[in-house]
Amino acid sequence: MTDKIKKEINDAKISIDTLFVLLLVICGIAALLFVAYLLYKPSQSGNEVVIRDIIVSNQVSDGSENIESIEESLDKSYLKEELPIADVPESIIEEPVLEDKVDTTPIFKKAPKAALVKTPTKTTIVKKKVVPKQKLVTVKAYWIQVGSFSSSASASKSVEVLKSKGLSSRIVLKTVNGKSVYRVRIGAYESKGEADKFCDEVKKIAEYSGSYVSETTTKKYIDIN
Repeated sequence: MTDKIKKEINDAKISIDTLFVLLLVICGIAALLFVAYLLYKPSQSGNEVVIRDIIVSNQVSDGSENIESIEESLDKSYLKEELPIADVPESIIEEPVLEDKVDTTPIFKKAPKAALVKTPTKTTIVKKKVVPKQKLVTVKAYWIQVGSFSSSASASKSVEVLKSKGLSSRIVLKTVNGKSVYRVRIGAYESKGEADKFCDEVKKIAEYSGSYVSETTTKKYIDIN
């Protein structure tokens, strides 16, 4: 059974090889025919020349026709060939292009520079103030004392109340028996009469009916002529 299969395989190989050889032979023959066709292919112009040569040779050999008939036959054969008429390019005459000259002169002229006008500078003369000579002296001052408080908060509250009434006052800190006392005063006034006058107005306020005039001394600069 195995030998039979091997035999069939060998037969198949032989048949394939035979077909391959035949195919190569056919391709070779086809190539040779194609080359021969290319080598021996007659051109149209060659045929026409050969035909003309044959006609001339036949006419000369026969001797039955004269030279004029030969020339007529040649003329007819030449007339068959249509010579292509070459396209003659039209002569193009280039006309010179006239360029418009553009005036590059600027339209706007530069404005002349304005002349610099020098403005005279004003010299301001500063006069020195003459400070008069002063002298420190001790003078009497009169105050309206409206209250005395043990805390600064109470004194500040009293100042705000007087301010609402249109009266300007200040707080003066004093130490009495080792304790801080905050006194609210209005003034000072240069004369006792002036102080008494304003004290009467302050007393009209219910909270400050116990106000009084206090006399103190203070330092003051006075002008010396």
